[in-house]
Amino acid sequence: MHWREREHEVAYEVAAADPNVMATLTQCELVKFFLCPFMHAQPRLLNALVDYWHPDADAFMIEGQSLTPTTEDIYFLTGLSRRGEPVNLHTFPTGTRKVSELIAEYCVAGTSRETSWVPVNSVISLTLQTVLSLIGRITGSTAHHQATRAQMNCALQCMNAQIFDWSTTLLEVMKRQLTDCRQREHRNFGFGTILCSFFFERVPCFSPRMTVRGHLATFPAVCRWVALLPRQGGGRTVEAFNDDFFAWLSRQIPTIEDYPYAGIDFSRDPEMPVPPGEARGEIGKSPPVLFFCLYM
Repeated sequence: MHWREREHEVAYEVAAADPNVMATLTQCELVKFFLCPFMHAQPRLLNALVDYWHPDADAFMIEGQSLTPTTEDIYFLTGLSRRGEPVNLHTFPTGTRKVSELIAEYCVAGTSRETSWVPVNSVISLTLQTVLSLIGRITGSTAHHQATRAQMNCALQCMNAQIFDWSTTLLEVMKRQLTDCRQREHRNFGFGTILCSFFFERVPCFSPRMTVRGHLATFPAVCRWVALLPRQGGGRTVEAFNDDFFAWLSRQIPTIEDYPYAGIDFSRDPEMPVPPGEARGEIGKSPPVLFFCLYM
């Protein structure tokens, strides 16, 4: 299995410094996912985790225990919205304009119109270019530099502050990739950081044998794990899960954590605004954890 996550490009650094881009990403609730860093690739661990996936059960089976990833997991891991409608680009409206018309309006002059895709790198607006790239990441697109009519229509709606249920969207795409990898139909997996973080949170014995530092309540959960396993750059590798780890793991009895996101609270986060007339309620909070002491 190959760890295939898209690296942040130079455009992302520029976009992060652009107040107009960040304001738009905040309004459509994509800003936290945009700012989530990538973990250093851990292909050996990835292969072990994928082997736990059982497509028929739509869940991971760990020593007889069933673990089903949910929209709530993706929400607290990534900060992606779980309000609105999920996005399926196979059925999403394409709009009335042809690709050639979209290229003429949104791309730099001279961009070829003899194509069935909109070249993302030729899009004039940095905001639109950034949103298109994020949609490609969430939906598992294999052609990150090409946008379909459906992707363009979706991105334009996001720029008008339309909020979609991106958590459910990403979850469904990730599960399809897990099934394809498990059945050896594909060998590339594009959600390594999220999958590893999910296991670190839900099955603690898989987590790195290191102290996890505290972080702000408004930070997505992946941030605390990426802080331990950051990208090194320069082609350097970090083998955090080696023979010693797997030998140790084989002697453990895995337990599943039901309330792993205690302390994460997006409910009053200014980066996840609630549109006028809507109420967030408890949707941005992790459930409380109750502790009981039994005396015999």
